[in-house]
Amino acid sequence: MHLVQRLDVQTDTLYIEGRVDIYGINHIKIYAREITVKYDSNVFFSAPNWNQQFKSRVVAGKNGEDGKNGINGPRVEMFFDVIKGLFEVSANGGDGHKRSRWR
Repeated sequence: MHLVQRLDVQTDTLYIEGRVDIYGINHIKIYAREITVKYDSNVFFSAPNWNQQFKSRVVAGKNGEDGKNGINGPRVEMFFDVIKGLFEVSANGGDGHKRSRWR
């Protein structure tokens, strides 16, 4: 699967309501004069987590089964003058293994 290399968002006012998930884009730039965020909303940036099946159990601090790490999370740049509301942003990279419970 090929990732989108870059996404540029250019707007006067960016409205965010609810949870906004953005997966699999390498580089994101957001240009806005104003960002307006509704209560209890957030933006989550992430690399894709491939739905892989592995023979061994996931072990904390180890590379994926193929000896490689997961995919890096995206580079996110935001340029704005004003934010109205609480702007919560989360980001993570991809998993080298399928998610599992840690014991």
